[in-house]
Amino acid sequence: MRGVRQLSSLVARGAGVIGQPPLTEPLAGGDAVIQTLKSKVLSKDTKVTELPTGLKVATVDWSGGMCSIGVVLNTGSRYETNHRRGITHFLEKISFGSTRQFATSEEIVEALQPYGGMYESQHFRDVAVYTVSCFKYGVSMATKVLAETLFNATISPEEVEEARGSIAYELQTFAMVADQEPIVTDTVHEAAFNNNTVGFNKICPMDNLTAITRSDLVEYYTSHYIPSRMVLVGVGVDHDDLVAAANEHFPAITGENTSDMSKALYTGGSCFRFDDSSPPVIGPQELPTLTHVSIGFPSSSHQDEDYVKYCVLNTLMGGGGSFSAGGPGKGMYTRLYLQVLNRYHWMYSALAFNHVYEDSGIFTISGSSHPSHVSSNRSLVLFSYCHGYSNNMPTELMEYGFSCPILPHAIVTYNPCRL
Repeated sequence: MRGVRQLSSLVARGAGVIGQPPLTEPLAGGDAVIQTLKSKVLSKDTKVTELPTGLKVATVDWSGGMCSIGVVLNTGSRYETNHRRGITHFLEKISFGSTRQFATSEEIVEALQPYGGMYESQHFRDVAVYTVSCFKYGVSMATKVLAETLFNATISPEEVEEARGSIAYELQTFAMVADQEPIVTDTVHEAAFNNNTVGFNKICPMDNLTAITRSDLVEYYTSHYIPSRMVLVGVGVDHDDLVAAANEHFPAITGENTSDMSKALYTGGSCFRFDDSSPPVIGPQELPTLTHVSIGFPSSSHQDEDYVKYCVLNTLMGGGGSFSAGGPGKGMYTRLYLQVLNRYHWMYSALAFNHVYEDSGIFTISGSSHPSHVSSNRSLVLFSYCHGYSNNMPTELMEYGFSCPILPHAIVTYNPCRL
């Protein structure tokens, strides 16, 4: 408890350092700032049409010669309840691969080339975004490419094996880099949402890497990649043109939604991962031995009225690595930089992040340091300053912090149980 009292003292002294106002008090003149910002924001009307298949088409008109067309799809690791864990990680690797009309990804590139087009996909725990950007006269071709990718992917055996090799390489890479952010994120979600929805690991488990088959992927693909789970979005596109392109290229199927639609259940708890092997030597210097600690709290969904507040808090807390060659644009004037990284040389990184989902959210503060600092009060300064603006860091959290084990390569996450 001596360490707890010392930490409480640090919290009390750290609330208003370097002239930063506490986050529990309204900002002086804040209303005027908000009104000024509102007057400068360009308001654009969003048009939405729902097709008989359940596909929603949404557009925002924008000036310029380029446009972006994308599909937002409800898919991700949270929907793997009745499937092998890691399937969506495989499908991420196969994005924009071979289809019925495009034998290879190179053919997709050639089809988009006359329209200055390029494609990309981003996959998260509960949603995937497939996007094509091109000149405005390429709307029809862009929509066709998206439709082929989302409904007519062949998922060839060769692509499955390439995806398997790519994921295996990713998993091996984690052991050769100091940054363990993907692993830490998976672990903190595992603790916060124990064995449900967004608590499922986004990264394919090593045990399933060889177990997942093409049949598993095809089954998930055909049952989850259906129009009723999608929104077709266009920016800089005429609404009627995109609706016409959707009717032309997207299949006229309804498809029954058979996926698990359970709500995310925040459980709270703790989770530990240990690796006592020596860091690999890459080049003239070996990697640092680090223990990663992440503490999370339930936040809001992106539909909640508090969503923007958490975004602002995330920006204010900021953080990053202990070295950055940048200036203010790199976040070096955020609170975690000024109050943690700039004051404690042994902190390797300190970072705040707000993970937001349709029905839940989790706000996390993560820090990395040498294992020798984990159980000392200094290594917990990161978390004391995280709550320093309120001067009320929970005793339960502080006691937990001081009981953290000192082990190399440990990833320790903690989420307080909801009272």
